[in-house]
Amino acid sequence: MAAITTPKQRRMGLHTFRKIGLPVKADTNIPAGALVVTDANALAENGTDNPAKTFQGVCTQGYDNRGGADGVVGDTASDRHIEVDRNGQWEITVSAGQPEPGASAYLVDNDTVSASATANNILVGTFAQPGRPGSWYIDIQSSF
Repeated sequence: MAAITTPKQRRMGLHTFRKIGLPVKADTNIPAGALVVTDANALAENGTDNPAKTFQGVCTQGYDNRGGADGVVGDTASDRHIEVDRNGQWEITVSAGQPEPGASAYLVDNDTVSASATANNILVGTFAQPGRPGSWYIDIQSSF
């Protein structure tokens, strides 16, 4: 599977949004629909299965910070942040393993999860129900 680089409209189950704003890491483009992690400095990045990353949710309002410095969250012209939803069931591509309802979904990249353990086992949530072919609805609030 390939990570997304442009906005992606994701299907989601009916839910109440629980959005947070996150500052974006320098030289990073996070498109809407991307699975988002933060690094050790609490800066948002595209989801990857790398150590010292923490899953934060699904990006609902992206930001292209390529060529920019580390972001800030606030009401100034220098805001460089994204909005992330940390609630609900989101349809996400599955790359490996056999999903089962209630089983853990692990981060692969900003568009993909695995039903099998990954190198760093970054939990995205639990498998809720099948989606379109090759995807499942993942209950992301279960990871918080």
